[in-house]
This record gives sequence, C-alpha cells and structure tokens, in this order.
Amino acid sequence: MKITAWILPALAAVACARGNPVPGEAAAMAASPDSLRGRVEVTGSEPATFVVLIPADGRAVALAGQQPVLRALAGVEVAVTGRRTSPAAFQVAAVTARSVDGIPVTDGVLVRDGERWFLRMTDGGRVPLSNLPDALRGREGARIWVTGPPQGPVQTFGEITGPDGGPVTAEPLQPATPGGSPPLDVVPPR
Repeated sequence: MKITAWILPALAAVACARGNPVPGEAAAMAASPDSLRGRVEVTGSEPATFVVLIPADGRAVALAGQQPVLRALAGVEVAVTGRRTSPAAFQVAAVTARSVDGIPVTDGVLVRDGERWFLRMTDGGRVPLSNLPDALRGREGARIWVTGPPQGPVQTFGEITGPDGGPVTAEPLQPATPGGSPPLDVVPPR
C-alpha cells in the first residue's frame, strides 16, 4: 500500500516533467475557454475556401465553427471565444465584431420599439440608433454592426446574419441617405 501511494505521485511528476499532462488535466485544458482577436479572411479557391483569423502577429489561425457568421465578417476585426485545438487552429464558440478599417463598431441585433430603433447587445442592453438608413428598415432581427458616435446616426454598417438568424442573403444592402445626410458606406457580405 505504501508503494502505491508513493508511485502515483512520482509517475505524475515524471509525466509533467516530460510535458505530458496529469490525467484529467488535458480534458480541463481542452474545456477552458480561450479568445483571440484579429481580422477575418476567407482564403483558398472555390469550392475549397476556409476562414482564418489574422491576429496582430500576422500568423493565420484556421477557424472552425460559426462559419456563416465568420464569412459575413470577412475583412472585419473580431474577437472570438472558444478553444484552441492546435497552435494554428481554433474552434469558435462565439464571435463579436470589434472594428472595420480601424474604426470601432457596435455589434448587435436590430430591434424596433415603436418608431425607435436599437441594437440589442448580447448582455441584453440596448443601444439606440438614430437616422436608421432605409436599407436597414425591414431588417428587424438581423444581426448587424454599425459605426458612428454612441446614440448618434449610423455612419456605416454591415449585416452579419439575416432577420431570421440565418446566413446573410447574397443581395448586398443598398446605400441610403437618411434625412439628406451624405451617402452611407455599406459593407456588403463577402
């Protein structure tokens, strides 16, 4: 009995010294959430394209999971959470748009309350939108990103999912000029 009590801790120490996890540790590492931030790119040639994230260090990381959302966010800087499956691969559980061409964006679901429009955030909060472009009217329920000052007019936008929560349609949204303001920049799905 004394030998068994001494051998198991010794074997665990040797396994750790060789870089092997203690039994059960590998499962805990695989289950712990991780996050990355970078620009989404779709690479390859049809029909064999795949989605990668280009972080600040420039080393592409292949992304699995959330494919329709990630493809709609091509060219956008995002934050992804999930787990790293290898040094060059990541399983995405959730994604949030962060910026477009260095300009911060707000990512949420378009909702309407009477005549007022909002973005519903993942935490349940709401961000009011003013001067909603005509191209977004009728897209209630769509997940979008917008640029512009907080509670100010929408300056640019892109659609991440359609109103039904499904993939974005192939038809890009058309630019609109709400209230006689200059034309908006619309970033169509890629």
